[in-house]
Amino acid sequence: MKRETMFKGFFRVERITTDEGLVRDVVVSTDSVNLLVYDKSRDRVLLVKQVRESQVRDDNPEGFITETIAGRFDVDLGVAALAVKEAKEEAGVNVTEDRIVILNHGVPMALSASILAERAYLCYVEVTEEDFEAAERSFGTDAGEHVRRVWIPVSELKDYVCEDVRDYGLIRMFQGVRFRNSIVDEATKSLMKLRRRRL
Repeated sequence: MKRETMFKGFFRVERITTDEGLVRDVVVSTDSVNLLVYDKSRDRVLLVKQVRESQVRDDNPEGFITETIAGRFDVDLGVAALAVKEAKEEAGVNVTEDRIVILNHGVPMALSASILAERAYLCYVEVTEEDFEAAERSFGTDAGEHVRRVWIPVSELKDYVCEDVRDYGLIRMFQGVRFRNSIVDEATKSLMKLRRRRL
């Protein structure tokens, strides 16, 4: 296999020629992490809204996108540490690494395997009001970003339209786990009532 760098900047474009003669251009960048934050004290999830230049289109001339907290491994941190860093920078959420749940058994997932080398780690954390800054403001300004928090009540998630495939996966996973847990909780309560009646 032969690799040739066609472009090098924030990311690289490599032209790969396989031993069979197939030629493919691949975008190479660092892997990333996405974090879904659930505020259990108010039964809502936290997303962030910011400009993503890649999303500027006729139907989105300013390039705003609402997404989960995210960051790239352009710093020497582990997955949980990067999630903690980005939660603080992008949304004023203060959590520790031991509270971060890294999904998919800690294995990152391809975003578009035929063209992107980047893989994403999907993470989850539960918080309460004590874990985040109460004041709403623009976050990420130290890194040149202007990020706003977007709180979505869990009751409205079923109608929420995602703009990023990672967010879709995280939100659907969250909803599935909550659904299964509610069934288990109800079954447990029913069993407990049945046992009490027998005693």
